[in-house]
Amino acid sequence: MKRSITLVSYESSDEDAEPLPRCDNARLPRKKKLPRVASSLTIPTPKPDPALHQGRVRTIPHVDGQFAAFAYIPLIIEENSKLYKLLEETVHLAKIIEPALKCDWLDSGRRSLELHISLTRPIYLRHHQRDELKRAVKAAARSHNP
Repeated sequence: MKRSITLVSYESSDEDAEPLPRCDNARLPRKKKLPRVASSLTIPTPKPDPALHQGRVRTIPHVDGQFAAFAYIPLIIEENSKLYKLLEETVHLAKIIEPALKCDWLDSGRRSLELHISLTRPIYLRHHQRDELKRAVKAAARSHNP
């Protein structure tokens, strides 16, 4: 059902209104560019150098303010264990095949080796998300009964 009666009558304000000023870009002064920030105040972006990391290359490029986090279980291997001896022998054999191979833990003469077992893939977090992840992991660990 259509209504033909107008409930409220408004007067037109078009007759009284002043025309809006016309914006002409040609008359506006151009803004000056800001000066460059001094080099002493900027942090240089790290350059990837695989030679510093035994030839490893990042699969995901570095992003300022982004942190890679992952959950892992530490595994400490003592020198008198069978696993330590197996790893030591494996490294010696690998060095015969590839003389340029570096093995920091073996070359340092440490008596134990700390490895880890990753439980997750890397999780990329922003700075403000790190504390929340720590709290959540600690709460989950506390609630779990082995």
